[in-house]
Amino acid sequence: MVNPQLGLTEQDMIGKPDYDILSKDDADKLTKIKRHVLETGTSVRLELPLISLKGVQQCFDGSYIPTFNAEGKIDGLIGYFRNVTERKRNEERIAKLTCLYAALSRVNETIIRVRDVESLYYEVCRIVSEECAFPLVWIGEVKGQQVVPAAWYGPASDYVKEIKVETRGKLGKGPTGTSIRENRAVINDDFVTNPATSPWREPARCYGFRA
Repeated sequence: MVNPQLGLTEQDMIGKPDYDILSKDDADKLTKIKRHVLETGTSVRLELPLISLKGVQQCFDGSYIPTFNAEGKIDGLIGYFRNVTERKRNEERIAKLTCLYAALSRVNETIIRVRDVESLYYEVCRIVSEECAFPLVWIGEVKGQQVVPAAWYGPASDYVKEIKVETRGKLGKGPTGTSIRENRAVINDDFVTNPATSPWREPARCYGFRA
């Protein structure tokens, strides 16, 4: 049976040192922690991602506890871990939803309060960027065949000044042009693998955008 925690079978793990199970960096990290426990006699609680030699990454919560002999001297340690990957994913999912709902609430309040269109666009971009920690939020307007940025906010705002987006042709096949042309939401999961985003791939890379 393959252990889903690290992508290893039980035979792969029983009686094996960390260096036969984990990546060298992670094995080094745990070795340093265990050495500290053995030298100081203090327990260590930790939560960290670990990568196996199979390349599988999971998040673990655990402890190293020193053991003592009859004379009160340290003679070893006990380590135990539990897989908390799914819990961490759920926490991240809840945190993202909380941010989005908070942004939506503030945007609705702003729509009622602000009457000037330009100010409204700017405030919407600012609220969503700040609440959700997005590096860039922007609003575009269709003028002819072009999609012209009308408002933007975030530390990567210069990105919109370097790109050109249209609703037709090669520059209209990306998420923005497709969304406008087909009147639906469009998600770009990965600039690197999505051929439709190739015209904007290099600027996206420079600003650290992946999706």
